[in-house]
Amino acid sequence: MATVKAKLQKREEDHFRARDVKKGIERLDRRSASGINGSPKKGGHGGKFTWGGFRSSDPPYSQPALDEKDPNYMDRDDEEEEAQ
Repeated sequence: MATVKAKLQKREEDHFRARDVKKGIERLDRRSASGINGSPKKGGHGGKFTWGGFRSSDPPYSQPALDEKDPNYMDRDDEEEEAQ
């Protein structure tokens, strides 16, 4: 009988503690008091799980070096002829 009473008392204590935490009366120790995330700002360098991102110090995108053996290679002279 004593164990049942002890279990009920423990359950009641847990209920009141959970209620107080939910209402904000009692704060959990693992939470920040200020409410501000402690992680540093990413500064716009890509999303989650990215190694890097575009930075203003990077040079602007330029034409990649083209190789004549590349299957996507187009000769500039051919492009000018097609445009005319």
